[in-house]
Amino acid sequence: MALDGIRQFPLDRRSSVLKKSIRYFLINPLEITSCPFLEGSDCLIYDDRFFGCRAYGLWSPEEYRRRTEADRSAKRNMGEHWLRLGIRLPAAVVDFQLPYCREVLPTEAGLISDRLLREAEEEIEQISAQLHPWSGRFRDRYFSDWSFLIAGLIFGIPEAVRLKFNLVKEGLQTGNRPRLEDAMRGLDLRGDLFT
Repeated sequence: MALDGIRQFPLDRRSSVLKKSIRYFLINPLEITSCPFLEGSDCLIYDDRFFGCRAYGLWSPEEYRRRTEADRSAKRNMGEHWLRLGIRLPAAVVDFQLPYCREVLPTEAGLISDRLLREAEEEIEQISAQLHPWSGRFRDRYFSDWSFLIAGLIFGIPEAVRLKFNLVKEGLQTGNRPRLEDAMRGLDLRGDLFT
C-alpha cells in the first residue's frame, strides 16, 4: 500500500511528497501538474503504485480512448462547476489527457486483456472495501483523491477547499501565486499524519 511506503520514507522525503501533494491539490485546476510521487523520472512508490499507474499502457487503444473520454467529460463537468463560481479554468488543463502509451509490453503476448484488467480493477475495489472500512469514506469524502486527503488532513476540509478556490481565482486573475507560496512555506509536516 502506498501509504505504508510513504511512512517508511526519511522525514525530508516524506515532507517533500506531502508538500507536492498539497501543491498538486491546490493548483491542479490552473496548470498541468506532475504526479507528486515523481522525483525526476523515478516513481517513489513504484512497488506500491496505484492500479491506474500499473494499468497505464496495458489497456487496448479503444479502451484507453473510452476511459480518457469519460475522464475528459468528468473534467469538463468540473469546469462547469467552477464556471458557476465565476472561474473559467484553462481549456488546456480541462482537456489534457496523457497520450496513449505504446512503450509498455506484457512479458507474454495475450496475457493481458481489457477484460482481465477490468476484473482486476473491480476485485481491488472489493478487497479495499472489505479490508479498510475507511476506503468508502475516502471515496465519498475525498473523491478518492490522495492530494485532497492530504490537504484535508493538514488544513481541514472546509479550509482546504476555500484555499483552493481562492488560489485558483487569484492565479487566473493575476497570474501570481504569492498566497500559494505563503501557504506552502508555513506548512510544518515534520509530524506523522498517519499515526
